[in-house]
Amino acid sequence: MLTTDTKLPHVPGTVLLNDEAAHSESVTGGLKHGTGRNAHIVLAPQPSEDVNDPLNWQSWKKELCLIILVYGSMLNAATIGPLLNSSLVVIAESINASVPAVVLVSGYNLLAVGCTG
Repeated sequence: MLTTDTKLPHVPGTVLLNDEAAHSESVTGGLKHGTGRNAHIVLAPQPSEDVNDPLNWQSWKKELCLIILVYGSMLNAATIGPLLNSSLVVIAESINASVPAVVLVSGYNLLAVGCTG
């Protein structure tokens, strides 16, 4: 039994898996396609009309965001551990806590860095 959606011509968040239907203009005519030599590709997910939608950003803006995130991740992994480990005893004395408790907090940070990597 074949059911079709009577309210929407294309259900958002879905992809056409049928090659014949995917290349028919009657089915994909209202959907957004790639540009240039990729004009035959139907975009999934479909970008919205909002200029703040990351799918509508220019490629340099997307790459800049990726570079900032990667750089921040490297700084977190490379600086927090060595800076804290050299002064764990001093930190423990200044906040009146045991050294193992302070080391545990530093270990949670290292765990988070390892999980995100």
